[in-house]
Amino acid sequence: MKVIATGVACSLLDEKLRPGSTIAVSSILTQPPYRRATISKVNCREYHETDPDLVLDRIRLAGEIARENEADEIHLDIPIRGLDILDLNQGVVDLLQLPHHVSNALRDVMPKVREMAEKLKQERSLTIRAFGKRSLPVKIAKLTAAGGAVDFAARRCLEKNETVRIGLPIFATVDVDMENVIVKPKGPDVEYEGVFRSSNDILRRVSFTEYANPLYQVFRVLEIRPQK
Repeated sequence: MKVIATGVACSLLDEKLRPGSTIAVSSILTQPPYRRATISKVNCREYHETDPDLVLDRIRLAGEIARENEADEIHLDIPIRGLDILDLNQGVVDLLQLPHHVSNALRDVMPKVREMAEKLKQERSLTIRAFGKRSLPVKIAKLTAAGGAVDFAARRCLEKNETVRIGLPIFATVDVDMENVIVKPKGPDVEYEGVFRSSNDILRRVSFTEYANPLYQVFRVLEIRPQK
């Protein structure tokens, strides 16, 4: 089964390691054995948590991949028990007891989300299901988004010639080669990862340090400095 999945990852951190804007959303296509993306699209910019585009851009990217490739399902990285997005309404959102900012964001974008989902259903016979991290393709999409976030932060580091810190998923670690950011779950038996291809020697011109966040332990810190 070929699956398109969406993901969001990483916040910019201030000097006290407090999270601010989210900086990467992604959509990927993956297929057996589901170890990495076959095709990926990542959009990097600063998103406030109430920005409707934080949800809508994920579906837009998924739609772009769906119109160019064959797929069987779309998995959205919002945990609503695998619900078909076309079945989502105000009453369902209230019953799900989602985090306050998630439920508010869904209420604001629900009409547009339904419109986009209906169009994909008509054009490509695809259902968007809100599985969240229950879905392995969603996990791959989130790691792919994290790779894009690392590249985004490295570019900002060089543009401003200053240290930039981002929050990594608590379960993830970053490996960098000459051209790729590879984000993997920590652990010996994990067989999936997110890969983001960089350009212009960005990765060679910065240094990376990972460490625990002493205050916000739901994510790790990746500190990026210009190379001396």
